[in-house]
Amino acid sequence: MKASLLFFCSLLGLALAQSCPDPGVNGFASAAGGTTGGGNAAAVTVTNANDLKTAAKASGARVIIVKGKIDTQGAVDVASDKTIRGQDSTATIIGGFNLKGVSNIIIKNLNIQAGGSVDTIASRNSHHVWYDHLNIWDAGDGLLDITQESDYQTVSWCKFWYSSKTGDHRLASLVGSGGGDHPEDEGKLRVTYHHNWWAENVDQRMPRVMYGEGHIYNNFFNSPGNTYCVGFGSYGSVLIQNNYFKDVKNPHQFMYDVYAYSAASGNVYDKTSGAQQTGKLGSRNVAGQEWATAAPVSPPYSYSLDSASGVPDLVKKCAGPRYNEAVVQDIESLHNTLKEIAKKVGLPEPAALQSTNLRGSTDSPSLHGRSASTTNGNGYRLGVSGQDNNHGPSCDNSPKISPEDENLPHVPIHSLYALTKLRALRSPDAPEGHSTALDDFIARGALRLDDAERLFRLYRDRLDPFMYGVGCKYQQLEELRRRSSILTAATLTVAALHDPQANGIYGVCSSEFRRLTERSMFDRRVDRDYLRAMCVASYWLSDVSWMLSGYAIRRAAECNLHNSYTRAIEDKSEEAADGARLWYILNICDQHLATLYGRPAIVQEDSSMQKWEAFLASPVANEQDKRLSSQVALLGIIGSIRELFGPDKGQPTPRAYVHQITQFNKELDHWLNHWLGTIPEESEHIGRFPRKGAKLHFHFAKLHLYSHIFRGLSGDNPIPYHFLDCAATAISVATSTINFILTDPDIAAGVVGMPSYLHCMTAFACMFLIKVAVKYGGDLIEPDRVWDMTTSLVRHFRSLPAGRWHLANLMAPGLERMAATLKRSQTGELNHLTETLPVGNGINGAIDPQLGAPSTDGTFIGSEGEFFFDYDMSFGLSPVFNFDLSSLNTENPSMAPQEFSNVNYQMAQPNT
Repeated sequence: MKASLLFFCSLLGLALAQSCPDPGVNGFASAAGGTTGGGNAAAVTVTNANDLKTAAKASGARVIIVKGKIDTQGAVDVASDKTIRGQDSTATIIGGFNLKGVSNIIIKNLNIQAGGSVDTIASRNSHHVWYDHLNIWDAGDGLLDITQESDYQTVSWCKFWYSSKTGDHRLASLVGSGGGDHPEDEGKLRVTYHHNWWAENVDQRMPRVMYGEGHIYNNFFNSPGNTYCVGFGSYGSVLIQNNYFKDVKNPHQFMYDVYAYSAASGNVYDKTSGAQQTGKLGSRNVAGQEWATAAPVSPPYSYSLDSASGVPDLVKKCAGPRYNEAVVQDIESLHNTLKEIAKKVGLPEPAALQSTNLRGSTDSPSLHGRSASTTNGNGYRLGVSGQDNNHGPSCDNSPKISPEDENLPHVPIHSLYALTKLRALRSPDAPEGHSTALDDFIARGALRLDDAERLFRLYRDRLDPFMYGVGCKYQQLEELRRRSSILTAATLTVAALHDPQANGIYGVCSSEFRRLTERSMFDRRVDRDYLRAMCVASYWLSDVSWMLSGYAIRRAAECNLHNSYTRAIEDKSEEAADGARLWYILNICDQHLATLYGRPAIVQEDSSMQKWEAFLASPVANEQDKRLSSQVALLGIIGSIRELFGPDKGQPTPRAYVHQITQFNKELDHWLNHWLGTIPEESEHIGRFPRKGAKLHFHFAKLHLYSHIFRGLSGDNPIPYHFLDCAATAISVATSTINFILTDPDIAAGVVGMPSYLHCMTAFACMFLIKVAVKYGGDLIEPDRVWDMTTSLVRHFRSLPAGRWHLANLMAPGLERMAATLKRSQTGELNHLTETLPVGNGINGAIDPQLGAPSTDGTFIGSEGEFFFDYDMSFGLSPVFNFDLSSLNTENPSMAPQEFSNVNYQMAQPNT
């Protein structure tokens, strides 16, 4: 039986080895919502021109299967939301397709021979179109032209050719129009060409890109006697990666004299001649179009590059129509036999064939043909095919414990594992050894090596010290890449976020990190560097920190990371100490996020957090651990504050809390005095930030404490007399915090590097002061003073050398708009308290509590209709950072940046 199984496995393996890659829609057609065509609409098979034209022009989603040869007598008009695919490799259209003002189209698996003097396939003002596995030849004009503001299109696995050289218009594919007279195309015409075969007798336009962006990778150019292959000009930009050029002239050539841009890497030039132009080329702008740009292409999607040397064989085998029905049936027969054998020998049933899904659907099962449970929103596969729903969870084949040879179970789950052998119920095994092969997005060409090296040095030498040196234990990028792809992606993403030169590659790094995170979500085994990557992301990446922090804590617990503290102290183990530090970072992020979002922390009553002194006193502790322990100690106090006040229920803070507030204030003062004498005064890489950073955390902790007294004070409710001193302290702390950021050179420079938590608390301090100034006028703080501080902070943020998506840049326009409310409030629209309320004798001129507050008028109503000053103690990122990115204009000359001549924003010199 085993011999039979091996025999059939071999047969199936040989059959599947003959298959070609089928990644589904990718490239630009997968961006900005993606391309689904007719989706899961019921398929209709057509065998004549009338039926094809009727189905293609019908409204609504349609899946159209072309059977046999159909002469359409010209181009077929195609409406939106259509999939048109050949039933097998013999399906043929004599004619073509016309796409005008439509979207969401898939045309695949067809032979298409031109039937007239026009373009075989013409896309005009259409977006989200995928042309896949087509064999197109002998056009009267272009074989496939994409023009007139079309956008988000992908051309993959297609063959372009002409049957003779007699024609003078042997043009393959045009993107945009030349001459520099089409400004309406600027910012559009984004097209990906991958794994295409530009074959015999094609003369030029493989493709030619004008105004748009062309990502051209893994194509095979083999058309001897041509004029040029890839052409670009008139503000066009191309990224040419890992292609194979054989026996052709001018592999990539600049055209016209209007500015254009080209980048090329990893290509093979086999017996070629002529131009291989790269860089920014051209000598002029078009008059009236000086605003147009020709910048490097930065694909907003993930993709894998095949080695250029293997492209000819791969593309010649797989380009053009495929999925012959007979081949699919043969593979299915082998697969069914293998299923029967596996059932008899007690092995799990093999996964369903993806090729089977293709017979009755329009799209690749690797993206659209699977059930929703098997793919995420980006189309990445997370589990098995939807056909495998009858498969149960995986089990261990042999018993690992038995009542005779084991003690009583340590925890209840061990008992269930003993009975079921479900692998998911036991801790994962130790990860296997790391591969020495480099196979990541840098190796695939998505990120240039020199850019990656620069970002790595920025993270290692400048950013990681802000996280106490826990995030990167490697000194060389190559070592990091060999050890952990996901940690590589995480560190480079964070570095790109902070690097003003990396705006174009931040999306590449971020997409790769998200892709790796999504793909590993259900992995049984993760290693220490995987958890390190989660720490790095949770610490700096505000858009994913809440989700990843909770996930990472659970994965860390699976790996017993929470016990590293005890082992570090008892065994004096450096490896355990590293684990303890990671556990501390995860707890710090957890506590920070609990404060920001006003939600309970995940980790409660953790002994390592409460007994940090023992870890700091152990022989394995280092100087950085002093800073780390200071945070652990501070968050213990903040956690107690959250526990006292609880969630905001819209009710005023009880008077009895005055004594607890006073006690917490003393604890915070004691914390600061202790750690200012303990934390090293200066760091090699971040200067004097360590001690001053402790002061900044201290200010934010006090603001968090005292701002609670404003709870429930909406409408006409005055500040209670017993909380006047607390209100004054809250305002004093908020103003001191902002002034500290503006005036201290070490803190000013540290804005680029500090964790997202501190940026959020900075936003909270500003919003707090603005709301108080508008509600209470000049009785608690002068609006002009708040306006000056806020606008100074905006100018400072805009002067920082940080990436476009750094929180400082995202916060600036929102703070600017909020500050504008202060100027409006001084035009008479608001009733100031000073008109009716005398200043009392409290701290900083507190309001006399015997007098009432002004009545509400329209100025207090927010843009969404809510009461503007219903003060919400949830400092969540959602309301704080809900800024319109379109308003971001870091180059506005009217906003002169604030100068800090004594601030050093640069990273320390890298260690070599």
